[in-house]
Amino acid sequence: MDFSLSEEQVLFRDTIARFLSDSLPFEKRQAIIDTHPGYLDSHWQTLAELGILALPVSDASGGLGGSTFDTMVIMDQMGRALLTGPYVSTVLLGGGILDRAGNEVQKEILEEVIGGLRKLAFACAERGAGYALNDVSVIATRDGDGFVLSGCKIAVLHADTADDLIVLARTGGGQRDTGGLSLFLVPADTAGVTMVPYALQDGNRGADVFYDGVRVGEDALIGAVGAAFDVVEEAVDVATSALCAEASGIMWAIYDLTLDYMKTRKQFGETLGSFQALQHRLVDMYMMCLMAQSKACEAALAFDHDDADARRRSVSAAKSLIGSYGRIVGQEGIQLHGGIGMTLEYSIGHYFKRLTMIESTFGDSAWHEARYAALMSDC
Repeated sequence: MDFSLSEEQVLFRDTIARFLSDSLPFEKRQAIIDTHPGYLDSHWQTLAELGILALPVSDASGGLGGSTFDTMVIMDQMGRALLTGPYVSTVLLGGGILDRAGNEVQKEILEEVIGGLRKLAFACAERGAGYALNDVSVIATRDGDGFVLSGCKIAVLHADTADDLIVLARTGGGQRDTGGLSLFLVPADTAGVTMVPYALQDGNRGADVFYDGVRVGEDALIGAVGAAFDVVEEAVDVATSALCAEASGIMWAIYDLTLDYMKTRKQFGETLGSFQALQHRLVDMYMMCLMAQSKACEAALAFDHDDADARRRSVSAAKSLIGSYGRIVGQEGIQLHGGIGMTLEYSIGHYFKRLTMIESTFGDSAWHEARYAALMSDC
């Protein structure tokens, strides 16, 4: 596989890296995430102006038609900068679903998303379902020329700042069937929609969203009735691949911070980096970062081919390995920093928090290892 970047990808990478370096130094980050949205709207508008919001959206929907590999390049830099905000929830999940399955009217929303004027949130997870996308108990009942939604979704990323919610609900079949699932576009201020928002440990935000007899029209339906599972699974795989790229960027940031610290911190009159045992630990971190980067690239390139099972295998292999290696790299980085690594004023612990959240988003290492094994057994 060719992992080299094109001229356009290098331009995107350098542009967002420069923007994030100038506008989001770590010293300002805590004040930003302490605000209610957890990010600056000015940053979001700049991402729109730079074309970052338009990058993953297809040409037919008014976007730049970038590949999943292009998104990986961007997410790597977002990880290195510890950027918070609804990029995954609005652009990759919500925007991705509308791009794939929305009708012409619904796709017009993407113009506002690309312009930074409208935000989306994908309401999928439920209590007791674990990471299974098909375990859905929120019900959408046909009622005249529309539907009535009832139930609860949990851990909906950035729901409290979203203008619209894309809700996965059951219109038929049993609770764990892949058939009978439908998607609905529901404005966040619709009567019967209530939220319990909260801050996450990495500075982002989530919310539990309750639907108490929420009435929507036929025009709220995204795609065909009962045929949402494949669309949702692909969108979540895209988001998972992007998170793998973000985690890879975070791992490199941890390695670079640790390497710099080992070069300057002295003990017994010598720099820590001069001790051979610590050099070996740094080499192990370096190799894990390289492997994580390679798997993130492989997962992103898997979307270039029309093979759903190959895509699933590549994404799960990457998420499983990066989750395991990310935990080791984060722990090693903090331990090699000693006491300073445990302080809130130092960035390395915040990187580790974000890695921990990525590990538990859209399936942890164990879940993806089991998914990969099941897919391999079917080959």
